[in-house]
Amino acid sequence: MHRWWPVAALALLSGAASAGSVVTPGLRVGVEERYDDDALLVDTGAGQLMTKVTPQVGLDLRGRTYETSGWYAADLLFHHGSGSFAVDHRGRARTGLKLTDRAWVDGKVDAWRVSDPTSLPRLGVAATLSPVLYGRAEAGAHYQLTERWSAGLGYTFEGARVYDGRSAAGFSHSPSLDAWYRVTRITDLGAELRLQQFVFGTESAGAASAAATVKHRFTRQVHGSLRAGAGMFAPAGSPAWRPYPRAQLELGREGERVDLALVLGHDLMGASGFTAALWADYGSALVDWRAWERFKLYGAASVFRNGHAPDGGFWSLDGTGTSQGYALAAGLEWKVSSAIALKVQGDRYAQLGAAGPGATDLVRNIVSARLVVTPFGWAQGRGW
Repeated sequence: MHRWWPVAALALLSGAASAGSVVTPGLRVGVEERYDDDALLVDTGAGQLMTKVTPQVGLDLRGRTYETSGWYAADLLFHHGSGSFAVDHRGRARTGLKLTDRAWVDGKVDAWRVSDPTSLPRLGVAATLSPVLYGRAEAGAHYQLTERWSAGLGYTFEGARVYDGRSAAGFSHSPSLDAWYRVTRITDLGAELRLQQFVFGTESAGAASAAATVKHRFTRQVHGSLRAGAGMFAPAGSPAWRPYPRAQLELGREGERVDLALVLGHDLMGASGFTAALWADYGSALVDWRAWERFKLYGAASVFRNGHAPDGGFWSLDGTGTSQGYALAAGLEWKVSSAIALKVQGDRYAQLGAAGPGATDLVRNIVSARLVVTPFGWAQGRGW
């Protein structure tokens, strides 16, 4: 996983030789000053000031039948109170290729190597004070069968490794097959078959599930989807298959001034850092209000609850055998110009309960002010 970026960069550069390609390099530098509880590095639990400098470089390639992009960012963390220094790494590569008028393929790879597990995109991964390597990859092939019918093949990979000297690497592999039918101009029905393999060290578990999805656009700005299904899970070392439910609700609104998003779900997941597979309840909400053309206010909240797969303790409300937590964020952003932006933000993160051997409860509060300079190449927001 830690060697994916050079390979992706070579693939991006090789695409530039294609006729009609548009090559757009990107550069961005962020400088942030923050007050941080810093439970990850301060044994006393006392907060301290921290400076974070983030250079980010990348490249976009666009042609008549394809679009490819990639970026890499390093977070340089200077802790004033303890005098310590750390470097975190983040990166992404993605591509889309139109094969014919009816067929196309796409893919995406994301990777993080961080000293701070609360900065990972998935809540509940690696509740630890140790550095973590986490990655996710997606690939798909799609075909428009008729005017109303389409079908696709998909594959999703996740991996996590905790550098604590005792934890093994964990992976999940999820191939899938889906089909979609356009009922009306604003409503689509879909069906999905999914297989999952979970690996954690020498342990291996598997699952198979089916789900149905309905997508609907209520207005030009408001849309939603509901997915529901069930599956069978075979725990590590056991030949017995056990049932489990899966469901996800998504609602979204994109407007001239206000954007809203809501996601709620329950599913089976792997690559948590401490076990082969977990069930997970999850939810998140986001609001983005552009009060003026260059000024916006935003807020976000996320919650999760994890337990032993397939659904051990799922119906229990006392928290026995589960881990749970939440993340809250609120802030404002002012785009001084197309190249300069200022952001002030407050965050609170909590992750409680035993996710597995070596897991640690985490509670963290951060207040930060950031200056972002984008001299060329990207619109504001890419990669952050």
